[in-house]
Amino acid sequence: ITNCNYDVIVHLGANSSTNQEANSENWDNNIQYSNELIKRFNNHVNKPIFIFASSAATYGNETSDFSERLNVRPTNFYGFTKLETEKAINSIDYKNNIYSLRFFNVYGAREAHKAGMSSPIYKRLTLPNHTIELFESLNPLFPSGKMARDFIHVDDVCSVIWHCINSKNKGGTYNVGSG
Repeated sequence: ITNCNYDVIVHLGANSSTNQEANSENWDNNIQYSNELIKRFNNHVNKPIFIFASSAATYGNETSDFSERLNVRPTNFYGFTKLETEKAINSIDYKNNIYSLRFFNVYGAREAHKAGMSSPIYKRLTLPNHTIELFESLNPLFPSGKMARDFIHVDDVCSVIWHCINSKNKGGTYNVGSG
């Protein structure tokens, strides 16, 4: 990366399981490799647009309206690793064209490889009748219509990334959800 002339870096790599263990493999995958990429970006003469896939997991158990200005208190190792990478990004001097996008529950086709971590929407779509009732809960702890999770389709995530690439904005941290 230091010897090449890139216009854009989109960093999507991580172990995205929210129940991952705090071990050296996940530390390396989610923090060390990100820090190395950020370091190389920072040493790059031509500062390309840098887009980091962060997560709403940085908010932890927050239940109020989500704002990028909320205090973040991750409750799992995955959220912690995303927050640590955001801190590394915020510590560099050059801030223009750097985006941390806090994705909320991305879903879409081809989630089978995620097994138990696939989205509830994907799980419903794989049921025999392929119907989804709007606001229907699959968890008896949460009555239908009382869930508080936000979802965003992977196509919409791609549109947001494309918007950042083509934006005149100077970067920043943004929540990316559907509502």
